[in-house]
Amino acid sequence: MLNKFLKFAFLFIFLVSFGLALASETNGTVDSTYKYAWGENLGWLNFGCTECDVAITDTAITGYAWSRQFGWINLAPTNGGVTNTSSGTLSGRAWGSNVGWIDFSAVTINTSGEFLGYAT
Repeated sequence: MLNKFLKFAFLFIFLVSFGLALASETNGTVDSTYKYAWGENLGWLNFGCTECDVAITDTAITGYAWSRQFGWINLAPTNGGVTNTSSGTLSGRAWGSNVGWIDFSAVTINTSGEFLGYAT
């Protein structure tokens, strides 16, 4: 009887583990339809252009966003970078040589993958 229980328990744990989503499996890129952010002084920022290569993980956002008015915004510069907690709270700074530092500490990502808040 104990042997059958142990086999069942092992099988149950094995099958359940396939249904769990690991943080590394939630890595993503910017949706091609919803790829723009508006900045009062920057205009539209494109996070999903062909050359942008923006990647979103449970620890960081990397790549480049494009501003027609100000050029490239580096999301992972030396001495900076946009970080992400596993719960979707962003912090850190991006860099644009024509704009300076952009602070992401008031931005979050909701469970639908939508960015909310303001980068300053």
